Amino acid sequence: MAIQLEIIDGRLDSTQSIYNFETLVNSFLRTHTIIDVEYKTIERTIQQTNIKTVIQVAYITYDDNLDKTWKGIFNEISGKGYSYKELLKAFLKVTDIDISEETANALADYYDIENLARDLAKEINIDYKVDQVLKELEDNE
Repeated sequence: MAIQLEIIDGRLDSTQSIYNFETLVNSFLRTHTIIDVEYKTIERTIQQTNIKTVIQVAYITYDDNLDKTWKGIFNEISGKGYSYKELLKAFLKVTDIDISEETANALADYYDIENLARDLAKEINIDYKVDQVLKELEDNE
């Protein structure tokens, strides 16, 4: 993981310059793996002419080399504060795009209480094993 920072600035003195700034920022956002975006407005006065300029700055934190394994995906989504039910519904749509929203909601409601991993293992006759590293951590607490 190599987090990077991109700083994009643009003048806000005309509709065209605002449009150019927004176009530049949106183009960057579409082509990178974004972690966070912050905006700041800065007023500057040119001393010789005493003209005020307003500049918009976008601070974009991104990482185009995010870990694509389950661990990277887990870290990415767990840090975003998504609800478990919404994640489960998204997962259900990924596994079967044809699933109705009604069915996805019913499954998400059920597995909000029950353990999906245990039920899947039981359904296909696989021994459900607890992660030993996590078990040892719990035992040591």
